[in-house]
Amino acid sequence: MTASKDPIPKICMFCQNLFEARKSTTQYCSHECANRAYKERKRQEKIVHATAPYETVRGLMGRGHKVGFARGIYGGYQAIYRDPETGFYHGASESRKHGQAVGY
Repeated sequence: MTASKDPIPKICMFCQNLFEARKSTTQYCSHECANRAYKERKRQEKIVHATAPYETVRGLMGRGHKVGFARGIYGGYQAIYRDPETGFYHGASESRKHGQAVGY
């Protein structure tokens, strides 16, 4: 879409302020409003791990959340635990991800 020679009066989809757009497809008055709208959309979308209880999923849906399912994007941690009795450190790292548990 090419820019218009004449400004197009529009209302920002996020802050509801009137602004002048250069393209008919522009929806937001600023980059900041576009980013805030994007973050709000992402907050509304919930991705539930495949092992989530059915009641949890139904509860989220009942509250108006969009619920989607995804496999393979979860997991991945590095953890270090210090045993308070012995002072010994235990480390673990998710084998499917790059990384390591390191302590000193």
